[in-house]
Amino acid sequence: MRDLNMAKEFVETQKKSGQQVYLAKIKVKDGGVWYRVYLGRFADQAQAARYMKEKKVKEFFPACFIQKLS
Repeated sequence: MRDLNMAKEFVETQKKSGQQVYLAKIKVKDGGVWYRVYLGRFADQAQAARYMKEKKVKEFFPACFIQKLS
């Protein structure tokens, strides 16, 4: 997300629903600043995809994706 306020609002909404969530500021070469929201700890990719579908995350953030973090 490019809008910090929108990112913070989404983070707070997710925290209220009990999800693990955090925000990271990312500087993209020749692209300015983006704010990434990392959401949840899921058992696997399928569980993360179900969450995104149930909460309609893609409707609000069409460019979102699932990424495994170590």
